[in-house]
Amino acid sequence: MRLESNKKGIILRLSLRFFTLFWGLVFSLAPPFARSSVDTSFLPHFFQTQPSFLKNTYHEQTPENNMARRVWHDLAVKNYSTHHSSDALLRPVFSQIQYQLENELLGVKDKFEKGQSLWIIHTPTIATPLVTEADKSANNKTSVNIALKRATLMRQYLAKGGVLVVTHHAHLADKSLARTSEQIAIFEALKKQYPKQIIELTIRAKEFPVGNIGATYLVNTHDDAMVAITTQGVQINEAPDKATWGVWVNTSKPSKASEKVTENIQFLMRNGLKEALVENARQQGMPKEQYLTLFKRL
Repeated sequence: MRLESNKKGIILRLSLRFFTLFWGLVFSLAPPFARSSVDTSFLPHFFQTQPSFLKNTYHEQTPENNMARRVWHDLAVKNYSTHHSSDALLRPVFSQIQYQLENELLGVKDKFEKGQSLWIIHTPTIATPLVTEADKSANNKTSVNIALKRATLMRQYLAKGGVLVVTHHAHLADKSLARTSEQIAIFEALKKQYPKQIIELTIRAKEFPVGNIGATYLVNTHDDAMVAITTQGVQINEAPDKATWGVWVNTSKPSKASEKVTENIQFLMRNGLKEALVENARQQGMPKEQYLTLFKRL
């Protein structure tokens, strides 16, 4: 049994190594990015990172590890992965990968210039990392630990000059219905610290579609190229027994990933995103189209 387990571990390690080499080869052979292209040059490095629960556990055939490998494989092969299953199974896998992606995007630049980076957290209630104090302490519960890591990461992004759009549903306009007074105080303090970088957006649609709950990232990188990523998930305070989770990394060609990015952006635009961005640009003395040029390049 041990020999068989070791063989499986070797095969899985070789598979992950193959995906890393494959993507490295693809991007090394690709032509230089043209103006207004979508940048995926960070992906080879991203695929070298692995969720913490995979480290040194290749031989462990747990449901969580097996799902993580499936998601990693999907991303390496087709740039997106979506699964419907137990939320308890999917949440730690996709939350960790979302954190890894955010960490990669954070490292794209030392400083984000005005209008060059836009992270949008589109959730019915204010996202957990934004109502959680930044803390590097560990916790046995993976989802809580990741929320703490993302709380720190979000603040690092803001400190670098990044702009963050934060949504909440109009039917939860009274924030006290969804968050505690302590959580609201944390978010209000963060807004006070970064008044020009945090944009609140109220989603006024009657329903907040489950398929549009997640986050979207648009970041200008080197050589005037950009990264476009979107995710789907369920907020931890409203977790059902079963849920759909997904992540889509856009490429320069039409794909399932680009379709999902467009779908989420259109939903946000119908709910006032354009007006909110134009107003923020005006307040900062930028051309009103500054942010909107990011969307035109998709």
